[in-house]
Amino acid sequence: MEIFLHLFLSLPNHMGGLGLSGGVFNYEVTLDAKAKAALGQQSCFIDYCFPELKIAYEYLGEQHNRTVNQDSLRTQVLRSLGYNIVTVTASQLYTPLSREHFFAFVLKQHGVYQRIRTEKYELNLQRLHELLPRLGR
Repeated sequence: MEIFLHLFLSLPNHMGGLGLSGGVFNYEVTLDAKAKAALGQQSCFIDYCFPELKIAYEYLGEQHNRTVNQDSLRTQVLRSLGYNIVTVTASQLYTPLSREHFFAFVLKQHGVYQRIRTEKYELNLQRLHELLPRLGR
């Protein structure tokens, strides 16, 4: 699902995405001594990150229900390092109205105003949506 998050945010408008540049898939954050001690590891990976803006997108799938405590600590550590953590769930990507609100939030986080001027946007956004894995599989 992280790949679809990347596609929705990074593809240009004419391909159905928001066209945001500077994003890095599976971005590695090297932890400072305090963060290393808290998490018990040298580094951690952010699903999709805009390092220059320190905006981190984390996809929360079903497996995160079993790792709530560790995920919460990881989020706190990354926030202490200056990252703005934005969590993303399946409903935000699968439900068109929720996705529209999520996209508006993302653009606001990036300080971007976007007026989509290509006729291909809606068609290609729908095509991206159709590529999403079926829920429950």
